[in-house]
Amino acid sequence: MIGAARIVVAGDGLYRADASGKWAAVVPVYGSDNELGDLCAWFVDKPSHWWLRFGGEPILGALNIARAAWEGEPLHLFPTPQAWAIGQGRGFCVLRWGVPLHDILDGIPSIACDSLWLKRRLLKALRQSEPKVSVETRHAA
Repeated sequence: MIGAARIVVAGDGLYRADASGKWAAVVPVYGSDNELGDLCAWFVDKPSHWWLRFGGEPILGALNIARAAWEGEPLHLFPTPQAWAIGQGRGFCVLRWGVPLHDILDGIPSIACDSLWLKRRLLKALRQSEPKVSVETRHAA
């Protein structure tokens, strides 16, 4: 479900509705509990940039992730909200890359990406959320 609204970019990855703003595509962002958590907007002529209304939800398609983890099915990662919407809301899109994706994607057996660049970005984000592991040796007294 895609809507449209006039928006103004407010900074920090957020936007606000403004009657004097530029027209943008808008999609609702639901959490894994299927509750509306945010809205995501982008300008159709620049789909690689998007903004959230409140900054609450990091993933578009969180319910798809939960379902795929429960059923042990593979999932598709879309590079932009526009690509996700064109893909009829299947799979997921990362809206905020600074979140611990390792926890969010736990239980997903495989993820298909549209490009090598997107695959690398996902792998980098997953590595960032891994715990640091060290080996400590203790000497017996």
